[in-house]
Amino acid sequence: AARDAGASEQIAKDLARTFPAHSAFGGDGRALPALERVLHAYAQHDAALGYTQGMNYVAALLIVYQGEVDAFWTLVSLMSYEGRAGATELRLSLRDMYSPGFPVARGE
Repeated sequence: AARDAGASEQIAKDLARTFPAHSAFGGDGRALPALERVLHAYAQHDAALGYTQGMNYVAALLIVYQGEVDAFWTLVSLMSYEGRAGATELRLSLRDMYSPGFPVARGE
């Protein structure tokens, strides 16, 4: 429950920071409730990671181009996809970019 409270607090802070110049977020704010729901849903879906600052921008971009439900499932897909890149076959995962210690940046 404490982790959920921390996620809720961080999500609340980040909502106001999300694309404030975009009409759907900073203008009339019509997309903010959907963004909040998507972020909370993802934090519950991936409880091991939860919500990490910066996910709001990915989710917001998805909401602009997709509906709320599709944005959630696309975020789940993006966060769980593992690709390979380069001659060294570095494992790339968007989820790793939001994991504590940024393992993908360290080449793990």
